[in-house]
Amino acid sequence: MNKNKQKKLGAFYTPDSLADEMVKKFESLEGNFVDFTAGDGSLLRALNRAGVDWNRLYANELDKDSYENLLKLSPELPKEHVLNMDALDDECHKKMLEITGGQYQVILNPPFHIGGKIVTKILEWMPER
Repeated sequence: MNKNKQKKLGAFYTPDSLADEMVKKFESLEGNFVDFTAGDGSLLRALNRAGVDWNRLYANELDKDSYENLLKLSPELPKEHVLNMDALDDECHKKMLEITGGQYQVILNPPFHIGGKIVTKILEWMPER
C-alpha cells in the first residue's frame, strides 16, 4: 500500500514482534479468532505461529487491495473466512457470527482514526454475562 493511501486509511501495520506479544496475552488459544481490521494479516499470522489452525481464523478488511492480499495470505486460510466489509457496520458482525458459528475471540490493532469506535462497537456486540 502506498504511503498516501496508508495515511488516509490510518493504516500502520502491526510488526510481527508486536503481533506475537499480543497473542501471548490471551489466556486461551482455543476456539475461533476474528480480526475485524486485519490489514496485512500480521495478527492472523501470529496466531497461526502460536498454534492456531488457519481454519479457526477469520478476518475482515475494508480496503479492497488489503482484502485481496488477505485472500492470498495462506492457502490454508479458507477464502470464506475473509470479509470485505465496514467493521463499524452491524452487518459485518452479523456475517461474522454466521460464518464463525457464533463464537469467537477478537484480536485487533485498528486504524487510529476508528480505534475507539471499533472497540465500542465490539463491546456493543458482546453478549451480556
